Amino acid sequence: SRKDAELLYDAKYGKRGEDGKMSREQYAALRRKIGGTYSDYFKDWVEEEVVTDTYTKQGAEGGTVPFLPLLVGITAAVILATVVVVAQTS
Repeated sequence: SRKDAELLYDAKYGKRGEDGKMSREQYAALRRKIGGTYSDYFKDWVEEEVVTDTYTKQGAEGGTVPFLPLLVGITAAVILATVVVVAQTS
């Protein structure tokens, strides 16, 4: 609104308290401005970037885990190494 724009202008360029801090009205105007842009930004990001580009592939019905055999092999090697170390120190 026009009043918020004036409060934000004063906070940036002019009127502040003696201690240099913004007034409650200026702070509330800033929160209203940031709140609107913040929620709109993340709403667009989630709907467009993550869902359509990252997590799904065209033509794929189910999700797949990339490098699944490698991940399983590493996990098995870590478990085996843990068993060997425990057996040697017992």
